[in-house]
Amino acid sequence: MRGACRCVIPAEGYYMSAKKKNLKGLYFVTRKDRHLLLMAGLCAPSYVNGRWTPTFSVITTKLLKSHALYQYNKFQPVLLPDRAALATWLNTSSETWTTAHANIILHPTYDETTLQWYEVSRKVEKGGPDSATLIEPVHGNLDPIPTFLRRQAALQDKKAPSPSVIDLTRDDDEEPSAAPEPKKACINSNVEAVPSSVRKDRSTKSLAQRNRHRPSPSSL
Repeated sequence: MRGACRCVIPAEGYYMSAKKKNLKGLYFVTRKDRHLLLMAGLCAPSYVNGRWTPTFSVITTKLLKSHALYQYNKFQPVLLPDRAALATWLNTSSETWTTAHANIILHPTYDETTLQWYEVSRKVEKGGPDSATLIEPVHGNLDPIPTFLRRQAALQDKKAPSPSVIDLTRDDDEEPSAAPEPKKACINSNVEAVPSSVRKDRSTKSLAQRNRHRPSPSSL
C-alpha cells in the first residue's frame, strides 16, 4: 500500500455474478496464463474490535457494450494492464488525484483476450472456510459457455421437428404412382364359384315350379 489512499490488490482472479435476464450463475474471471491480476483500490485504516486495522476496497468501472464480459455484468474491477499504469496509480508525488488517475478508472485499457472465465459453485456466497474448490469449474473444464445457454440449446434441439423422409430414387419429373385399389373382401372363401349357365337354369326351374301351383284362369 502507498500514500494518498491508493493501493493495488493482487489476486488470482475475481468472482463475477451474471445479472442478465438470459444468464444466471457465478463466474470466476482469471488470466489465461494464471498470472496475478492487479486491481486498483483504495485503502484506509478502520477501527475494528478495539484496534486499527488496514482495510481496502476494490474500485469498479463500467464496461463498454463491446466488451466480452458486458453480456454477464456491466461492471468490472479496474485492472492495471502494465507497469506504467501500476506506477501511475501508486505515484504519490503530487499527493492528489490527477487526470491520469481518472483515465485509468474511466477508460480501462486491459486486454480482454488475456482473460478467461468459467462458472463456479455458489458456495462462496455462503461464507465459511476458504477452499481451492471454490474456484474450480463446476463442469470440470474451462468452458466459458454458460450452463443456461447449453440447456436452452439442448431443449431447442429436442423441440425441433424431425426432417421429412424424401424419396431420392424417384425423379422429380416422374408422376407419382397411383395408390393401389383396395382388395374386395371375400365373404366365404370356401364357397365354390357357380357358373352363370347353372345359375340361369336354376332360376328357370324355380319359376316353373311356382307357376305349376298357381290356379289357371279357366278354373276360376
